[in-house]
Amino acid sequence: PKPEMSKCNLTMTFSSPDRTYTAGKSVKGTLNVVVNESMTCKKLMLRSEWRTHGKGNVTTGALQEIALTGEEEWGAGAVKSFPFEFAIPAAGPVTYHGHYLNVDWYVAAEADAAWALNPKHEEEFFVTSVTSVAAATSPLSNNRASMGVSPQTFDEEFSDPQETLSASPQTFDEEFSDSQETLSDLKTPSAVPVKRKEFTSGCAMLFVIPFLLIGFGAIGLGGYGVFTDGDWSEHMFPLLFGAAFIIIPSLLVSALLRNQFAERTLGAVSFAIDPKPLHAGGKVKCTLAFTPKSAVNVEKITFMLCGEERATSGSGTRTTTYTHKLHEETLTEPYADPLSEGQFIRLEKSFTLPSNAAPTFLTSSNTVKWELHTRIYIKAAPDWAESSDITVMPPVR
Repeated sequence: PKPEMSKCNLTMTFSSPDRTYTAGKSVKGTLNVVVNESMTCKKLMLRSEWRTHGKGNVTTGALQEIALTGEEEWGAGAVKSFPFEFAIPAAGPVTYHGHYLNVDWYVAAEADAAWALNPKHEEEFFVTSVTSVAAATSPLSNNRASMGVSPQTFDEEFSDPQETLSASPQTFDEEFSDSQETLSDLKTPSAVPVKRKEFTSGCAMLFVIPFLLIGFGAIGLGGYGVFTDGDWSEHMFPLLFGAAFIIIPSLLVSALLRNQFAERTLGAVSFAIDPKPLHAGGKVKCTLAFTPKSAVNVEKITFMLCGEERATSGSGTRTTTYTHKLHEETLTEPYADPLSEGQFIRLEKSFTLPSNAAPTFLTSSNTVKWELHTRIYIKAAPDWAESSDITVMPPVR
């Protein structure tokens, strides 16, 4: 059987011939309706939103809906036109077509037809830039809103049934005023160490002690069983269980406290990035400074700028994550001789982002993330390492 013909045909024309717009302005156009058969249209709805597609779970945002009509009778052969306009959020997101992730904007129309299938039509438009640096940088609260989220929380701005996004409502100034020192702070050996989230020694011990007690108890129980009956296979489980409860927490705490151990010889280490938000093609300068408390054999110090696209599909235990490296560049400063006690070390390195660097985009299932990593390699001792997110902003028109 032939498929039922739609009661009406919906098409769109946009004010911009190439359907390209700037965030912070409006997308304008006209919805055209050609009625094929007489029908009752209960309402004609139009909506605009951005939506991800690719390997990861679908995320949508910036949903806006308007009713163009109430209930109307449409006669066969009627032609109707409805102008529309939707504001594009000042911070975007901009249109992005990547390896595993795509972000696109759409205008969709639906006619609620009585006793018939609802005619639908959707068209894509493109957001390629933002109106100002201020608009672009406004969404950086907690680095959760990027490529396009206002300073409001995601739940307030973009609540939708597919995926709820969340963001800290901090402002840009609050976020970056306390995250890293400025480069001028690093001109002297007395610079304040970089702030980072890590356990103190006391908290780490409180965390690991219960696991150690359980681990040693299980090993003691298993060892006693082996001693009494000599059967290793019978008591292998408590021995392995106890070893896991000792080794895993110990390794975790060692990693968390790695920098504290390293700073016993390196002294307080300061690490700063300027500027933290930047645009594609821009330069980012990082500065590292420390004064060793005692002689230390540093092999090398590395700085690495990397960008990565990540898409996650599924949920719970059934998730699959796809990653694609967008950029990676490493600068190395080798050291042939040990550093002396009190010898002030200050390094400055600069990176230039690719001219086509993808803007930062962070949601729960899809991300474009840029980071700058630095590591101090110390012979026969834990290395000092630090990472910092870098926000790459969309182009400004």
